[in-house]
Amino acid sequence: TYAGDKPDYETLRAKDFTPVYTGNVPGSGDAPKFLAFLKDKVIPFVETNYQARPTERVLMGHSYGGLFTLYALFTEPSLFSGYVSGSPVTVYDTDFSFKQEEAFFEQHKELPTRLYIFVGEKESLLYPVTRFVNVLKSRDYKGLELETRVIEGERHSSSKTEGFNRGMRFVFSNGIFSQ
Repeated sequence: TYAGDKPDYETLRAKDFTPVYTGNVPGSGDAPKFLAFLKDKVIPFVETNYQARPTERVLMGHSYGGLFTLYALFTEPSLFSGYVSGSPVTVYDTDFSFKQEEAFFEQHKELPTRLYIFVGEKESLLYPVTRFVNVLKSRDYKGLELETRVIEGERHSSSKTEGFNRGMRFVFSNGIFSQ
C-alpha cells in the first residue's frame, strides 16, 4: 500500500510496475528500481530474518503488476522459481512485453521456470495476452513450464481470485516446493 493522506494510486502503481517511461502514463518507468529494491533489499531481509528458501520464491502480479511480473521474468529469470502474471498489460508502451521477450529469445533458448498467465474472458486485454501466450508457446523455451487460462465470464478485476488461486496451485504443484 502507499502512505499519505490522498495517495494517487494509479501514478504510484505506474511508477513501481512499468518498465519504461511513457509520456501518456504519469509517473511511469521505475520498474527497474523496484526490481532492484526487491532483489537487493526485500529478498535479503526476508531470507535473513524468516525461514524462507531462495529456491522457492514466487512473484505474482495483476494488470501493471502482471506487466512487472513478465518484466522481472525476462530481466532476472532466476530470481524467482515461479511467476504468476494476471492480465498483464503486454501492450504497454507499444508492445513492450513483446519486444522484451523477443530480445530475450535472441540471447536465450532456455527459460527454466514455471509461468502461469491468466486473463478474464470479458476484458480488453484478452486478445493481446492471448497473442503473447502464443508467442511464448512458439518459442519452445527449454525448461519453461507454462500454463495459461482464460477465466470464463470474468472481467479485468474479477479474474484475480480464480486466477491467483490456480496460479499458486500450478507453481507449487511440481514438488520443488516441499516441506
